[in-house]
Formats: sequence, C-alpha cells, structure tokens
Amino acid sequence: MKALFLIPIISILFSCNTSTKNNNPVHDSIDTASSVVKIDSVQSIQQKVIDLKAEWDSINLHKISKESDTISFNSKDFKQINAELISEKVGNIRFNQIIMPDTNADGPFGKDIQYKLDKKGDYKLIIGESLMQGDPFDGDYILKFKGQ
Repeated sequence: MKALFLIPIISILFSCNTSTKNNNPVHDSIDTASSVVKIDSVQSIQQKVIDLKAEWDSINLHKISKESDTISFNSKDFKQINAELISEKVGNIRFNQIIMPDTNADGPFGKDIQYKLDKKGDYKLIIGESLMQGDPFDGDYILKFKGQ
C-alpha cells in the first residue's frame, strides 16, 4: 500500500526536476533588441552645464520634439537668475521647472524667468513644452542667461 502511495509522489518530483530548454532563437533576439532600445533611450537625454555670470551670456541649443533639455548651473554667490528662451520659430517652448539643490522643484514658467536663488549649490532648468497648448517644439533656440 505504501508503495502505491509513493509512486505518484516520486513521479511528481521527477517531473519537476526535468528541465526544458528553449530552442527559440527568435525569442532570444527580440529580448536582445529590446535591451538595446532601452540603452539608447537613456543616452538620448540632453544635459548641458552653463557658467552663471554677471553679464548676459547665451548658448545655442537644439530641442527635439517631446523631449526635455536639462541645463545645470551652480548658483555661486548669485542671488537670482534671469533667463529667456529665444527662437526664430514660433512654438511651444518654455521653462517647465527649476530644480533646486535640495531637489525641490518650482514651475512651470514661460519663455522667461527671474528666479531667486535662496540656496547655494547646483540648480537645473528643465526646458520643454506645455502639454496643454500647441504642437511640440522641435528646432533651434537660444538660451540667454545671467546671474545677479
């Protein structure tokens, strides 16, 4: 009687230990391709660093539609940043956020910003589109900036 009871248990254990090998090369190449896409999307994030000065300065940038540009700067001894976005192309582009050294954020803003820099450290300006208006902006623009 015990032998009849042990036969189903042994067969269940044996079936759990058999390994099945996946010989589907198409499935493997799809996994590899999706991994490459993930790496490429991480590398496409644009980030620039500017040096805040007391005089107006500018940099020429190119914005890709539906992607944000991140502009980093150190506040040094400045108490305020003045910045504006200039483009020959009429479009939906603005300062979406300013991220402070303590990772708090403020925004959204328009095409120009005058912002008090209460904390010393690294700030980030996030430039993008308003999701509530118009078509996404794609093209060249100028970022003018100065510290006070």
